[in-house]
Amino acid sequence: MNRILLAILIYVGLSQSAFAQSQLRYLSETNAQKVVKFLKYEKELVLYYNCGDQSKDVARRLKIDKVSYVPADRAGYFEVLLEGTVVATFDVENQMPINYFKTEEKFAEVVDIAYVHIRAGGYLDSMSGKTIWDATCLGIYLGFDCDPCIDPFDYPSQVI
Repeated sequence: MNRILLAILIYVGLSQSAFAQSQLRYLSETNAQKVVKFLKYEKELVLYYNCGDQSKDVARRLKIDKVSYVPADRAGYFEVLLEGTVVATFDVENQMPINYFKTEEKFAEVVDIAYVHIRAGGYLDSMSGKTIWDATCLGIYLGFDCDPCIDPFDYPSQVI
């Protein structure tokens, strides 16, 4: 009996780990259409996965050329395909972009919407007179249930 309980706990733990890494990669067709429709009006976004020190990613600022959805390898599900150019990489520390590095790298991958961040919100910085935008999780912005593993951070202000 203890072995069965242990096996169940291990399975649940592994399932949760896999879920955390792939929260909104597999979408219904309706939700995939919703994401694509929203992103067709965006010129750029930030891709950033930061769920723990062991799996921290470098943030990538992506200029969008094309967005579409494709059938996933799971029956009945779809994935969002982004194509464009990574124009910069950076780290996020204390909700601020640091170590901003311009680059020019082609990008064409399916993405997990929980780790896509769009420019939203914002406020006027009284000291600099500039508008500071938030990099907000697209999944949360569209009302999906997900955990991007990071609060909104300052969207990088460097011009593309």
